[in-house]
Amino acid sequence: MDLTLSDEQRLLRESVDRFIAETYDADHRRSSAGDPLGFSRKIWKQFAELGWLALPIDEDFGGLGAGAIETGILMEAFGRGLVAEPYLSTVVIGAGLIAECASEAQKRAILPAVADGSLILAFAHSERAARFDLALSRPRRPKRLMAGGSTAARRGCSTAMRRTGSSSPRASPTAHRQIMSLPGAVGR
Repeated sequence: MDLTLSDEQRLLRESVDRFIAETYDADHRRSSAGDPLGFSRKIWKQFAELGWLALPIDEDFGGLGAGAIETGILMEAFGRGLVAEPYLSTVVIGAGLIAECASEAQKRAILPAVADGSLILAFAHSERAARFDLALSRPRRPKRLMAGGSTAARRGCSTAMRRTGSSSPRASPTAHRQIMSLPGAVGR
């Protein structure tokens, strides 16, 4: 198996490495830590403008249709730079599950919003009351669903999402990190 990077992949690696080196210094990390969301909306918007949020999303849904190697290049650089933005939860896990489990209508509604940075996803995968045994889980609507939020669930996939532009005081400041169970997520 040849794992040599293509020219495009090398350019991506150089680009993301340069961005991380120029952006993620100690001051940036301190300001992100002090942000109620725990990450920078400005940087998230830059990720969208650079096409990084659209990278693994299929072209039919506003993405670039790249593969695991390109995503791995980004994730490796994000790890080196201690990137706090919710790329893994939103793009890799959330959008990946939507791409695999959602209906065409749900994909058309959700994936372009992930690709343009206006939607952040969080995967709901277990329930404390069931002692983390999925066979005992009983999906339910959380007491407080994030303001401006919507849900998508099909064939055992469960995702909670929130528009990043929400300014509602009722929205949880760490909503993109919360694990929630949503109605109808299991057994459809």
